[in-house]
Amino acid sequence: MLIDFPLLLGAIVAMLFAAVVIDFVRDRVQGTEGTASLRTSDGLLLNLLFFALLPGTIYGWLYPLVPFAGLRAGFFLAALLFVLAVAPTLAAYRIKAPGGAEVTLGHLFWLFVKYLAVYGLLAYIYRP
Repeated sequence: MLIDFPLLLGAIVAMLFAAVVIDFVRDRVQGTEGTASLRTSDGLLLNLLFFALLPGTIYGWLYPLVPFAGLRAGFFLAALLFVLAVAPTLAAYRIKAPGGAEVTLGHLFWLFVKYLAVYGLLAYIYRP
């Protein structure tokens, strides 16, 4: 099983762009533009590693084994990874966060939107 490197590179660039755009929109909607510059480098590094390089490379190797393709595969993968990500997030927010449930639900909503955008785009790029 070989990886098509130009396709993988294009998918990684598109996924990184989608993750950064979702973060930008989240900051604008929530009104946290002032703190965005403080975490730009950290957010870019996290988006690059966990929302572009790692999933793009793994999916690039395994996409012939996925039983369905296209947006359905991407949305299924996004929902699965979101469910796996909810448990640590909720455990982290058991400590009282400023803002309470609104902060937690807002964080989970934008995380789900980011998963849908990134993994939907990935599966769309790799559709047969």
